[in-house]
Amino acid sequence: MAEKLGYLNAFDDAVLYFQRNWSPSLPDQKAILVDQELRSIPEVCALVESFDDWLPRDVYDTLFHQMHFGSEDLGQELGKSRTYATAARCLLKLIERRARRPQSP
Repeated sequence: MAEKLGYLNAFDDAVLYFQRNWSPSLPDQKAILVDQELRSIPEVCALVESFDDWLPRDVYDTLFHQMHFGSEDLGQELGKSRTYATAARCLLKLIERRARRPQSP
């Protein structure tokens, strides 16, 4: 089992993956390596959901900039509490919202 730092780093990777590669057509794609096993973003979020460690500025900025129109509430929530736990909750909600959004043909 990875140590806490490994889980935090995996979450950082999950945020970058969400920004660059995540697709609503494959919301549970296993793409983040944790404990020598590929995990999905929701699985990685579950690993850090109780961590109150401060989110690094670059990870915060990346996630915050993914919160476009219709996600302002998530941006406010993240801005009030810049922890991994809050970031994980916000990222899961953002994924849920984008997965429900109708896809263009």
